[in-house]
Amino acid sequence: MSDDEAKERLREVLAAYSVGSVLHLLSELIEADARAARRDGDDGLDQQLFHAAYTLFVVGLGLHAILPR
Repeated sequence: MSDDEAKERLREVLAAYSVGSVLHLLSELIEADARAARRDGDDGLDQQLFHAAYTLFVVGLGLHAILPR
C-alpha cells in the first residue's frame, strides 16, 4: 500500500472516529503486543511497547479534548 492509499484509508476511519479515539485504539493494539513480548520473555521490548501505548493514549486524550466529535 502506498502512503497516499494509507492516508485515504485513514480519512475513511476518521469519518467514523475522532483522532483521539483512533490513537486509543492504536494504543490498545500496541499494548497487546507488549503483553505478547512479556509472555515471550522480552522484557526490554515489553517496557518500550507499554510506554509507547501509554503515550499514545495520553496524546489521544489531548487530541480528543481539542478535536471532539
